[in-house]
Amino acid sequence: VMMDRQTLAENGVLILVISVDEKSRKIKKDVDVISRGFIYMQESEELVKAISAMARDAYTRVVDKRGADIKRGDIKKYIKETVDKLVHQKIERHPLVLPIIIEQ
Repeated sequence: VMMDRQTLAENGVLILVISVDEKSRKIKKDVDVISRGFIYMQESEELVKAISAMARDAYTRVVDKRGADIKRGDIKKYIKETVDKLVHQKIERHPLVLPIIIEQ
């Protein structure tokens, strides 16, 4: 908890909302990216689009690779690691990445 709070204070938070079909596990719409204390969304539209696309690709890749028996925590961990690498590469920061998967 203390490390998460320190990360929030220094680098902000990046929330990724991923809506998936409950049965097929396919993504239903674009990944929503919510940022607090990390970047100014309107000035960083290109980065937000890249983050959204990377989260979508990471989700699809891990679900296709591991199949139906993959755990939700493993999916979130993979997305978090993948997006964190992209963000660090682009702007050299490590925000707290919180993937949220909503099954509909």
